[in-house]
Amino acid sequence: MKLQLLGRIFIFMGFFVATSVSADEFLIEKELVKQDLIDADSAKFQKLSRVVNSKNEDAVCGEVNSRNRMGGYAGFRNFVVLESKLVIFEGTDNLDKVYKLSGCAGPDAELITRLSDEAVFNCSVLWNMITNTTIMGESASSAVDSAITATINRAKGNGVTLTDIQLATFKAEFDKGLNTTLANKDFVEAIKKSPDYQGIIFNKSCAAQTLQILRSQVGV
Repeated sequence: MKLQLLGRIFIFMGFFVATSVSADEFLIEKELVKQDLIDADSAKFQKLSRVVNSKNEDAVCGEVNSRNRMGGYAGFRNFVVLESKLVIFEGTDNLDKVYKLSGCAGPDAELITRLSDEAVFNCSVLWNMITNTTIMGESASSAVDSAITATINRAKGNGVTLTDIQLATFKAEFDKGLNTTLANKDFVEAIKKSPDYQGIIFNKSCAAQTLQILRSQVGV
């Protein structure tokens, strides 16, 4: 189904700063990283830097290599220490996203990850609006109001206050998109028969398309 509603960007990218400093300035972070290693004494560090991401959050990035249980070096892995507390290794338990959001992978990687989050959120709002009317029996106007409320709260969470003009634009788009969807009787019946399955298909397709649009808008 062709998407009728396009996402909006609610993030403001600030200054991304990465600085290389002397290794002695990373003693605390090194000790935190070592606590997660099998053989802490064998740890070798490289490419250490301190970054500030677009949300003005501090992090220390770098690479670490250490011996494994077999006694051999496993190879360098990226890591990030957030607020001198939490240690995250890239590739561990699907936490690549956290690594990128920290700014350690660079400003473009952070921006794309944040845009992806916006795309997923926007599509979830659209899907909730659709299912609230087709499954829950909510009126279209009530579903749109709920979508507007979610959008306002999302914007506030990102430090943005939407203007009356922006809200009116959102409402018009939500109204148009929902009415177009409800007019597609085959799609409505498919949702009623298998909402979970249709939700997976819709959100995956919607998020991919919306991310592509957002990336083209900001040039990444």
